[in-house]
Amino acid sequence: VVKYCWGGSNVRVEWNPATDDNSWDYSADDGTAEWLLANGAVDLTDKKKLFVNLVYTARLATEALAAAGVAYEWKSFVWVQGSADKLDSWQNIGENTARLFDAVRERA
Repeated sequence: VVKYCWGGSNVRVEWNPATDDNSWDYSADDGTAEWLLANGAVDLTDKKKLFVNLVYTARLATEALAAAGVAYEWKSFVWVQGSADKLDSWQNIGENTARLFDAVRERA
């Protein structure tokens, strides 16, 4: 289980992989947690960088498992969204969540 959360956050902005805060040079990215950290993409104290911080955390966990020789397989991705998006329409929440899930599959 790899857990990453931030209370009171919304999918529309803070978890949005399309914002400047959650984007990085994908073509230069070597797919490691180290690269994200070394190139300034990660800031675990910044609520605006929740997507990139999630990717970093997932990469760090899988790299630690691989380094320890522990076999693993991603089985699921559980998402619980609170009330931070409550004023948005269900259509927008669905689109924003789908965008996040697609980006997690591609980048993490």
